[in-house]
Parts: sequence; structure tokens; C-alpha cells
Amino acid sequence: FWLKALVAYAWPLYDIMRLVTLLVPLVLVRGCQVHTADPRNFSDPTLPGFHFVPWPFDWMNDPNGPVYDPTTGLYHLFYQYKTPREWGHAVSSDLVNWAQLQEALTRQAWYDEGGDYSGSATVLCDEQRTMMLTVSSSTEYMFLTVPRVRSDPYLREWSYVKPIFQVAARDPTEVWRRSDPGSFECVPDAGPDVYQLVVGTLNGTVLWQTSEPVASPLNADWIEVGVINHDDTGIFWECPDLFVLPGTTTWVSKHSLIGYGDFYQTGTFDGFSFTAQDGQDFEKQMYDTNPSFYASKSFYDAAKHRRVLWGWLKMNPWPSDDEPDVGGWQNTQTVPRTITLAEDGVTLKTWPIEEIESLRKETGGFHGRNLTVAAGNELWIPLSGAMLDIEMNIQTTGDNLCGVRVLVDSEDPSSHVEVLTATSSLRVLVDASIVEAFFGDGLATTFFSSPKATSTGVSLVASGTSDAFCAFTVDVWEMCPFTFDVSLARKSVTEGQLV
Repeated sequence: FWLKALVAYAWPLYDIMRLVTLLVPLVLVRGCQVHTADPRNFSDPTLPGFHFVPWPFDWMNDPNGPVYDPTTGLYHLFYQYKTPREWGHAVSSDLVNWAQLQEALTRQAWYDEGGDYSGSATVLCDEQRTMMLTVSSSTEYMFLTVPRVRSDPYLREWSYVKPIFQVAARDPTEVWRRSDPGSFECVPDAGPDVYQLVVGTLNGTVLWQTSEPVASPLNADWIEVGVINHDDTGIFWECPDLFVLPGTTTWVSKHSLIGYGDFYQTGTFDGFSFTAQDGQDFEKQMYDTNPSFYASKSFYDAAKHRRVLWGWLKMNPWPSDDEPDVGGWQNTQTVPRTITLAEDGVTLKTWPIEEIESLRKETGGFHGRNLTVAAGNELWIPLSGAMLDIEMNIQTTGDNLCGVRVLVDSEDPSSHVEVLTATSSLRVLVDASIVEAFFGDGLATTFFSSPKATSTGVSLVASGTSDAFCAFTVDVWEMCPFTFDVSLARKSVTEGQLV
């Protein structure tokens, strides 16, 4: 009887529950609807919701080869993943919501068996618009890879082409044509050309190029041209970048100094040498003043004619090469930022891409309020959350600083992140343990925190003498996690067809 009852009642109930799951595949997470297939555990109050963290959770560091594919309209993000290093891979249609793919490079050749280190991606101007990865290896070989099946829109499997040179260097950039180094747009039928890239070395940024004009850099021989930028620190220049800002003639030479951060200079590049503009303080010109913003990589977004920047946020100690999979999430990337020239024509300004605003909740928030805070005081905002987008315009008297406290713990208000500025505007992105701040003078800085579930308070603050004050115009949006699709993460390509 009981067995018959179980069959008669339990199985139909199971079918109804399964149907409800299919019809309503969403759950409420941090006040937002999130798909039930999203693998992220948002019960962890430190886990970011709109900063990229790969799945499965494991060690992640440098962003590699971010690129826009004009044949599909998809953006690709590769990144250093696991130990020893491989290249993780994710794709997006808007640089905000992501689909996790299988690893792109997995140490399959004799010259990269110890690890696939940092590199870049280039879309060539051949008939197939071939995507080419320039990669460095643990054995100091620079090598090339291409998609095994170009018709796969996700470019999930990659074929090794060959090493192009071996030298004490790291982290090759994308390639460009020497005849028109300022153009990263495709020029059809441009004919043979000398292709160039730069690598990082102990001596600075070094330029390499093909030994002669070629139709494609894939099977060319390469020669060293020489050092085009350097300093006297004696520290290895990692993750170099060399590019022209869209719509300008200003070139940017950037490098990463481990333990110090990412530094840049602006100037000119004629295809042979980089010349910095006068009057630059190289030690202060940083994309982000937090040294844990590191190994950044930018790319030209041909869809929107802009330069987009990613930076690795190093939040955890380095793992050892024999350490097993860590299980929990390890580090993240910044939100994508645009890079533009500041008003002084010398320094740079980074700013969150506009697509981030699509994650703002349509209802609620705290908008258009004009508030005044006397020096030495704090004013609480009647809105709380661990995922916020805050914009404010500021007027002040005297030399006091104005700003905001976020992630204020209701059980211990002394636990918070404080962002202060003397500039007239401030934008703050709060995402659990990560706070990115963008100031009116073009500077940016990132803060790390260890919030609890009770760390959701927000207040305005003013410092300075007793007769000073800060006048704020404030807008605050609650933010939602990005959509994260992992259904493709372990699928492959068979005979050129998606499976």
C-alpha cells in the first residue's frame, strides 16, 4: 500500500516541482533575481557579484588577451588560472554578463608544460579574421596559438602554431602593422607589412618585429629591435602595453612593477621608438593607486571605438606550484574601465564602462538629494547594501575632505571603508569585499574589505575644521550580480559544430 501510495503521489509531485523549477528558474539573491544555475555561493558576504570570478573557483591572476571579435560581436576574456598556470576563458556580449568556457590553453606543448603565462590577443585582417594569441611560457618562449575551429563562435579550442622566439622576457602584447602603428582597425588588402609587438624585460619594454614584410605574422621570423622605454629601478617590467588612445595622437607606454603597481607614460611612437612627453612624474602616474591593482591589460574595442582596461585585483597570497586546487575563490578582476586623456593632455583618466549601469536596480535607490555635512560629522543615508553604485558632486569650504563610508557594520560601526576626496566629484562602486573609487581629477583607487552580513551601512562624512562643511548632491543605486552562465564550461566542438 505504502509503495503504491509513493508511486501514485510522490512522482506526480516531483514532476510538478520540476515544472515549477523550469518555469521559474530564478531565486532572490541580495535583493535581485539570480538564475538557479548560477554556481556562486552568495551566502559568502565577501564574494563579489559584478566583478568577474571564474568557475570553478580557483586561483586567478593576470587578465590576458581581452579582445572584441567582430565576426560574432562577442568579447573574450582570458586570464591566468590555476597552478601551474593555464589560460581560463569567458565570453560576453556586453562586458558585464559572462559565460564561462573551458580553459583555452592547458600546457600541451613541450615549451609551455611548466605554465602558460601572460599574453594578448589580436584579430588579424585575413579572410577568416583569424584570432591569434601571443603567449609567454615558463621556459621564456613567446609562442602563438589560433582557434582550432574558427566557425565556433566561442573559440573554445586552440591549436599551437609555434614558438616565435626565446628570450628573458614576458607578457607579449597584441601585434600591429609598422606602416600604421596607430591603427588597431582592420585594413583589408593592406598587403605585406612588418608586424610588431613589445615584451617586458629586466631592462624595460623591448620592441620586436617580423624580420621582413609578411602577409601574416603567423609563420614569420622575428627579430629584436631594442629597448623603447625603461627606468632605473632594477625591477622586471611585467605586462607591458603600448597603444594609441582612440581619437588622439597620444601614445601610452605602460608596465607593471610587482609590489608597486601599474605605471604609465604618455608620448609618441613612430614605429621604432617611444618618446615621453615632458613634465611627467613617472612614479605617480598610475592607473590605480593601490599596488594590488596589477598586471593590467587593455584592448581596442572596435565596436565602440574605445580603449578598455582590465586590472587584476590581488587579494590573496601567491600559491605554491605544488598546492592543490584551493576550492574557494581567489582574487578577481576590476570592472572594465575606459581609458581617456585627462584635460591636461598628459595624464590619463579611467572610468567604469557605461554598460555597468545596466546592473543598477530599476526601483529604490536614493537620488538627487542635496545634503550638507559639517566638518567632523557624519550623516547616515537611509539606504543600505553591499552592492552599490554611488555618484556625488561635492562643494566644500576650506581645505577639508569630503566623502563616503560604505560597508559600515551595524554591529561595529568602526568597521567600514572610507573614501575621501578634495575633488568636486566622486564615484564609488561597492561590491562586497571590493570598493573601486573614481575621483574627479582622473585618479582611481581600490579598497579591499572583509565584510560580514551586517556590513551594509552608508554615510556621508566631512573632515576639517569646525567652520567648514561639505555640500553633496548624491545618487545611490543598488546593484545586482551579473548573469553568469556556466553551461558551456565543459562542452567542446566536434567537426566544427556546437555540441
